[in-house]
Amino acid sequence: DGDGDGDGDGDGDGDGDGDANLCPDNDDWEPNELPEDAAPVAWSNVSAWSAYVTIDAFLCSNEDDWYLFSVNDLDYEVYALYVDAIVMGSSWCGQWCDEPFLPAAPENAIAVEVFDAESMMPLTQDLAQDGRIDIGGFGDAYSRDVLIHVYGPTPAATYPYELSVEIRGYDGEDECEC
Repeated sequence: DGDGDGDGDGDGDGDGDGDANLCPDNDDWEPNELPEDAAPVAWSNVSAWSAYVTIDAFLCSNEDDWYLFSVNDLDYEVYALYVDAIVMGSSWCGQWCDEPFLPAAPENAIAVEVFDAESMMPLTQDLAQDGRIDIGGFGDAYSRDVLIHVYGPTPAATYPYELSVEIRGYDGEDECEC
């Protein structure tokens, strides 16, 4: 294709979609711009108590990242969802534990929405200006496959991020302990 990326589409960005990306640092989960193109994510750890995974990704300005998490096959008595999204340069406990943190700023803004994968019914959401989101939910609505949508709510939001998702068979919360 002459552009040197080896994918044959001639756009030079290596993702094979034929569109030139304005953000060359996209991640291995692409293309996942639309709900119907959501990247399926396998749980890295499944036990009798929970299913858990953490992924590293990159968010470009004006980009949407969609992920599909299979919950239908988990066999728990109760279902509790926990989602953490951390922009690189921050940490979960942050300044309260003398750990890295990002100030509230457009370049650190991140938004996460969770949907029922079949009905597209919104389940929960949050937006943070400081690069840290911690959301969740409890109940039967979380016993089905979920779609998670990550996006930057400002044009300045371009960064690597970590997304941790857990489905627990019990309702319990983690806290920062310094």
